Amino acid sequence: MFELGIGVALASHWLTAGALGTVILGMIARVSLGHSGQSMEIGKPIVLAFVLIVLAALITQPAADAGSRHSTLAYHASGLLWVLAFGLFTLNYWPILTRPRVGMGCLVLTFSLTERQLAYAGFLVTD
Repeated sequence: MFELGIGVALASHWLTAGALGTVILGMIARVSLGHSGQSMEIGKPIVLAFVLIVLAALITQPAADAGSRHSTLAYHASGLLWVLAFGLFTLNYWPILTRPRVGMGCLVLTFSLTERQLAYAGFLVTD
């Protein structure tokens, strides 16, 4: 019926490496900032990481059209860009993720359960 000019392999590569890659990077960047008490502003290195993810997905099309040798090289370059993008995230967010939450110090959770709740859960044996 309709011819789009791209194959299933390339479309799935764009979907997984491009779309899902940016969603994953966006979620881990946002969640990391939110749960650590940081402001919801990403820095320039993370913007660059998003650009690298998109480029990683897009560089495969021209190379796939040029031939198998170039296609293999493009997939390797795409993988390298993917690794560089998530490496940038790791380098920039490591200090955020390994330090206590801003303004909270150490977070301690306590639970208070009644004897009835403990017995219902099987943690309290009554005679």
